Amino acid sequence: MPETTFIWKYESEGSQMAAHLKNVHLSTWVPQNALLADPRLTAFITHGGLGSATELAHLGKPAILVPIFADQTRNAHMLAKHGGGIVLNKVNLEHPQVLRESLRKIFDDASFSQNAKRLSEMLINQPISAKQLLIRHSEFAAKFGRLPNLDPYGRHLSMIEYYLIDIVLVAVSAFLVIGFVAVVIVRRCFTIKTKKMNLSLAVLFMIISCAETYKFLVYSPTFGYSHINFMEAIADTLSEAGHDVTVLRPLMDDELENKSKLTLTKKVIKTPTDPRVKEVMKHRASLLNTIWTTQSNLLAMWQ
Repeated sequence: MPETTFIWKYESEGSQMAAHLKNVHLSTWVPQNALLADPRLTAFITHGGLGSATELAHLGKPAILVPIFADQTRNAHMLAKHGGGIVLNKVNLEHPQVLRESLRKIFDDASFSQNAKRLSEMLINQPISAKQLLIRHSEFAAKFGRLPNLDPYGRHLSMIEYYLIDIVLVAVSAFLVIGFVAVVIVRRCFTIKTKKMNLSLAVLFMIISCAETYKFLVYSPTFGYSHINFMEAIADTLSEAGHDVTVLRPLMDDELENKSKLTLTKKVIKTPTDPRVKEVMKHRASLLNTIWTTQSNLLAMWQ
């Protein structure tokens, strides 16, 4: 695609891997927000991390999303659900034609850009801003504590009860008996197809206290830049609202020990790296290499 200019954030400084391609520009760092806000940008290719997904949604650009692991699959499909993106499996990157066709689809189909802009406008014009929503829900949880009517009852059920396994077994047994009798009587075989349903459960955890100025504990493990930025933004938002906020920062990556964007929150508790985590991080390079061949789920990287 020589007619298209590609700006590629690449980790190795001075790499010559794309030196023969005049329309490819490599950089170890790019101002992502400024890039997404540039009207000349037609499409954005991303792994679907929380930070990138949030910026992408607010700035209204169509995207090709290639989730690698953890929450990225969910983030990618949330954006695609609004019609502003295409989700590719990471193994598809071995086939350049798949990526090329996806780019062409976004270039030629104006609906991707229109849907992305519509999502951006919805977020900008929502009745209650994300900032106020965070503050109000946090204060509500701190003031009233645990509310039984908001607590999903499924949490208190056993696995058999939650998934209706006992009822399913009875139903399956009944079908088997009916099927057996039918075979004996009419010599015919019945095939029963069953459908499986995947259930998902979202859990909201809040630290609560009874005081006019509430005390909040924000758990912010130093695992990645996007995680730090997101959790520290929450901490500063609550601090700005006048609350007493403490950030708990378990150190998981020594390189991120002093990385922080806190401006209003002063109370920070740092805990040393667990020896087991240190052992895992020693092999981080090899672990990162395996994410291209493992499933895109939360635990795949650590298996």
